[in-house]
Amino acid sequence: MTIINTLSLSSQETNTLQEKIKERITGPLNLAANFSELTAHEVDFSAVNNNSVQKMGNTVGKQFIVPIKTHEGMDGEALYSEVDGVWLSNVSTKTKDSKLLNKLQAATKTNEKYQKLVKKLENEGYTLHDKEKHVIKNSKYVEQETGSPLTESQNILAIPVQKNQVDTGMVILSENDDGPVFMEGEEYTFFQEGEGIVTVQADACSLSWAECMHQQFGDCDTFPSCLVKYGSCIGACCTCFNPLSCVVCVSCALGVALAAWNCRMCVPNAARPEECPAG
Repeated sequence: MTIINTLSLSSQETNTLQEKIKERITGPLNLAANFSELTAHEVDFSAVNNNSVQKMGNTVGKQFIVPIKTHEGMDGEALYSEVDGVWLSNVSTKTKDSKLLNKLQAATKTNEKYQKLVKKLENEGYTLHDKEKHVIKNSKYVEQETGSPLTESQNILAIPVQKNQVDTGMVILSENDDGPVFMEGEEYTFFQEGEGIVTVQADACSLSWAECMHQQFGDCDTFPSCLVKYGSCIGACCTCFNPLSCVVCVSCALGVALAAWNCRMCVPNAARPEECPAG
């Protein structure tokens, strides 16, 4: 069962949505949005109800992704969702801020997992495109009709990866030492405790995968924290076919990799689907 379906908007609905995004995201963050490329979907957020301290009465929400640019002219994406009286955003923008870039790049030199992953990729014919490395600045925001808003942010080092001089994926590593993860299509390659380097096929569009992902993240202290922790990434990778262009999906990939090993049997054609924790 899919968690996402295409949503058609009337002209009035589109105008209202654009004003909300301007007021809540692009205005406060000084970003320019390309609304001509906005995509709209209906998304099933029921996975968030599984471990949440507060249950949503209506778990079907609306989700919108719009390309954005920073004042530096760097690309990004804004994901804006509304569900059961709550609105949330997941904003990811690229930057070549030299201080941030140097800081994150320096950390890779002493990161043993990163060095081993890079060596494995090179042995398989991949090349890291260092000249195009950049930092992704990610910020998540949740606001209920009642209660205080909740925010979360992180910086992520992103390095495009090529094979036969063609961009195929991305290696990412956060400032909190989450990762490294190599994204290639819907495959995630990362270190798994007790297993070494593994590759897992994801299925970002399926309800069973979404439910398993959320289960692996554990219980949340508050309802907004559930949405920030996981809800802000539901659907982010479902319509992404190239991680090099889906900036929000890339920013969610580190969290996916943390849970992907336990959810590897929750995808179509899994060897042992009966082992999927989400049933």
